[in-house]
Amino acid sequence: MNYMFLACLLVSHGLATLPFFKKLRSKQMPSVVDFVPLSFFLYYDMGISLEVFGFAYENTFFPPFLSKPDIWTSYTSLIILTAPWVLRFGAFLSASEFANELAHKELFSYLRPDRVKAFYILSSLISIVCALWGIYIMILNPAIWISRASISAILGPYIIVLYLPMFVLAYFIQQRDIKPYTRNLYILFLVVCSVLSTLPVGERTNVLLPFLIVALFYKQLSIKAMAMSFIACAVAAALFLPLFKPDYSDIQDNRALIDTSVNGDFSRSQVLLDVVSRSPLFGTRILPYSGSGYIYSLFFFAPRSLASFKGNSTAVEYTAAITSTPTSDTNWGFGIGMMEEIILNFGLVSTLPGLIICGIVIGLADLLSKEIPASGVGLRLAAIWICGYHLPAILQEFGTMILVAILLTKVFSVRTDHRQKQLQRLKAWICTCH
Repeated sequence: MNYMFLACLLVSHGLATLPFFKKLRSKQMPSVVDFVPLSFFLYYDMGISLEVFGFAYENTFFPPFLSKPDIWTSYTSLIILTAPWVLRFGAFLSASEFANELAHKELFSYLRPDRVKAFYILSSLISIVCALWGIYIMILNPAIWISRASISAILGPYIIVLYLPMFVLAYFIQQRDIKPYTRNLYILFLVVCSVLSTLPVGERTNVLLPFLIVALFYKQLSIKAMAMSFIACAVAAALFLPLFKPDYSDIQDNRALIDTSVNGDFSRSQVLLDVVSRSPLFGTRILPYSGSGYIYSLFFFAPRSLASFKGNSTAVEYTAAITSTPTSDTNWGFGIGMMEEIILNFGLVSTLPGLIICGIVIGLADLLSKEIPASGVGLRLAAIWICGYHLPAILQEFGTMILVAILLTKVFSVRTDHRQKQLQRLKAWICTCH
């Protein structure tokens, strides 16, 4: 029975990824909604496949997904099977009318000729300052997890400033008409600054993400490059555990680290099953009120001193309920994704309409990525992470990346149809000066 379910799962999600691979073969960048099925493979299919073939899933709070088949397991399986198609339907509803209008637009832009130097000077200064600050914090602290506590106490919510070199990288890698040597050198500079500035933050994602950005968006994406980059990042995430997590600092066995990483970083089906089994048809049993997790996300960037009513994230409320600890003492959260967050906030009946609404938002994201190409990096990465992390985590990592890309585009970039006008104006100004 388990093998039959796995076959149905892989067929359903495999068909959902066909548009992604078709576009790769035709040397096109897949759209945002095309990236979403990859998230299902990473956070659901991989864990379920390993479990079916005998991988020992071990977690103090969640039993293996297929350990006790019941009505909740069946409902959860149905959600996982059909969710990518529901999301694609929602994306179709929002984007179908405008797809033809924007299809001709290039998925990159150009630095404005009259502002190239200003961009390099400003972005270099910001990146160097952030990198030096990161190095300074690391020198003061003997371990990464200690530096994480230190820098959180110093910067608080402003810790996002240290992400700026990575955000600049996400913007710059979508710019064209730059000499290859200059472009390659500056990308390398931004990658180094990104790693150095975010290393004391103590998140493996921040260290690996700059390399993934380069692997996926530096040039035409290929299936081989994508597969190799994901495997390399997954293995690196596992091997980095002793450096970033004090609980794993004594583990020397690489196989044990990989097993731990698969259980903790990628297997979300067990969490989804637990969420389904704890949720009513309508409303919520765990959160203070229905939708409170989304209220927190809506005011995520607002300081708590100005928005004390925003409460806590869905992940914190859920983790506090599972561990039987007060939310005020809960400073971490289980990995919950898009579907878990919908169900925890509004109940089981909300699954279908919630996924359709998410699909509509993803369709609108596609339109944004075509209109402002640099935003496409953050949007596509958010699509890959969407099944693994809740909305506040997506907003912090990729929402800010998108906002920075939009701002830099407005100030420093120009599209193809405007670029010729900019060059003509620059030439005319040079002639006037002479």
